[in-house]
Amino acid sequence: MTDALKWIDPDDNRHLSEIKHRDEAIIKSLDLNIEEMIKMWVYIDYRKANKLIDLFSYYLKKPFNGNGIDLGAGTGLFSSVLANKGINKVYALEIVPSFINYVIPLVANHYSKEKSHKIIPVLGTFDDIQLPNNSLDFAFEYDAFHHSENLRVTFSAIHQKLKPGGNLLIIDRCHPDSMTDEEVQKLLNIQYSEKFLNKHGYDENLVLTRRENGEHEYRKNEWMSAIENSGFNIKVFRTFYNKVSLKQLYWYMLSTIKGKRGRDLSILKIFLAQNFGIYLSDYNTLTPMRESLSTNKTFIILEKV
Repeated sequence: MTDALKWIDPDDNRHLSEIKHRDEAIIKSLDLNIEEMIKMWVYIDYRKANKLIDLFSYYLKKPFNGNGIDLGAGTGLFSSVLANKGINKVYALEIVPSFINYVIPLVANHYSKEKSHKIIPVLGTFDDIQLPNNSLDFAFEYDAFHHSENLRVTFSAIHQKLKPGGNLLIIDRCHPDSMTDEEVQKLLNIQYSEKFLNKHGYDENLVLTRRENGEHEYRKNEWMSAIENSGFNIKVFRTFYNKVSLKQLYWYMLSTIKGKRGRDLSILKIFLAQNFGIYLSDYNTLTPMRESLSTNKTFIILEKV
C-alpha cells in the first residue's frame, strides 16, 4: 500500500476532544476483525457501500475513473470500494491519526488486495487539500461534512481542486428548513450515553456532548447556500426517507383535515414519490424507495462547470 501523506502535523489537533477521544478509542478497537471494526465506525458493510457507489454511477451515467479523494475517509471503506471500480488512485483523507496509521491500511489490504496501492492515506482536513488546482476527477464524502465548521469554506476548497466537469458526491444528513435554532441547539447539547461510549470504545465515565464531538446539524438552506456560493452546479439533491406506510398516510391526512397538520414535510408527497415516482413539488428532494439505500440521508451530486 502507498505510504501515508501528512498534510497537517499529527499533534496539531490532538487536543480537540472530537479527535483525541476517537483516536484513543480506535486504538482500543484494533483487536476486532475488519467487519466488526467497519460496523463500529461506519455502520454499513462493504456490500451496501458498493451499492451506494453504484447508485452514483447510475446518476452520473458513467463509471468511476481517474483520480479522486475520499473526504473524511474514516476506515477507508469507500476508498476500497472506489479502488476496486477501476480508478487510478484515491486519496483517503482523514483527520484522526489512528485511522491513517492503522485502520485504513488494514481495510485496504483486506478489501482491495492487489489494488490497495491505489489508496493513498492522507492525514489532513477537507478545508485544506494540498493538491494542485484542477487535478481531481471526483471527490466523495460519506457522513463527514456535518463535521465541517463552515460548509462554504469546505465546498470552495474542494471546488478549486476538481477539474472542470469533475463531481463532488455527497451522502450526509440534511434537516428541513423548518427545524428551529432551538431544536438545533438541543440536538447538539445531547450527551452521549454510557451504552454509546462503551460500544465505541470510549471511557464510560467520559462526559461528551454531540457538539464536543464535532457534530453540526445543517438545514437544507445552509447546504444550498454553501453549494451555490462555491459555484457548483447541482445535478441531484435527494433525501432518502423512511418508508411511509398507508397507516401513516391515513393519520396524516386525517390530521390535515382536522387542521392539526404539523411542521414536518408532507407525508403525502413522500408517499407518492416513494411508491409511484410522482412528484408534487421539488423533484430533487424526494427519492423513490427502489433507490433508498440509506434512509434519513441526503444524496447529492454536484458538478464543477
